Amino acid sequence: MGKPPRVRPLDVGEAPEVADLLETYRKERGNVPNMFRTVAHRPRHLRTMLGHFCAY
Repeated sequence: MGKPPRVRPLDVGEAPEVADLLETYRKERGNVPNMFRTVAHRPRHLRTMLGHFCAY
């Protein structure tokens, strides 16, 4: 088995500033990809990233 990631992806409940965005994404698509959960450590970056991928 491989090494754990250097930056751990957050669960929706661990990212209160962007929990609503992640929850909306999960409801619409069934899951939240690890790349979004990892970027959730930086809420401003996540909002920008989701702005490019989604129409939120």
